Amino acid sequence: MGDTTNLAKKERVVVYVDGFNLYFGMLDVGFDYCKWLNLKLLVENLLQQNQQLIEVNYFTSRVSNNPDKQKRQNTYIEALESIGVKIHFGNYQSDKIECKRCKHIWSTYNEKMTDVNIATQILIDAYQVKYDRLC
Repeated sequence: MGDTTNLAKKERVVVYVDGFNLYFGMLDVGFDYCKWLNLKLLVENLLQQNQQLIEVNYFTSRVSNNPDKQKRQNTYIEALESIGVKIHFGNYQSDKIECKRCKHIWSTYNEKMTDVNIATQILIDAYQVKYDRLC
């Protein structure tokens, strides 16, 4: 009899990454080198033999309050795109915070829409039957 393991269809894997959560989560635990993490290579090294990577989706918002951070982020996004990672953008929003005691007001920035964009893309990909497993 023939070897049926070669004929088995590989499980299709699609990955969804929240860029801000990954970045700040890794910094919080002391992984400074994560700033230039090759997401596609990481995922490829985590796949089982019966799995095939279909795509990596990276969700982020463009930083807008610091030119140095903007430049580094743009460079990283370009690097991810060059290896086939799909980039999805949300919004980087300015908010005002007021001190209750002294009434001083200052600006703070938050990323918005990332969670909604991830959920929406997962639903679109499911409808298109793009994956067998998502991560």
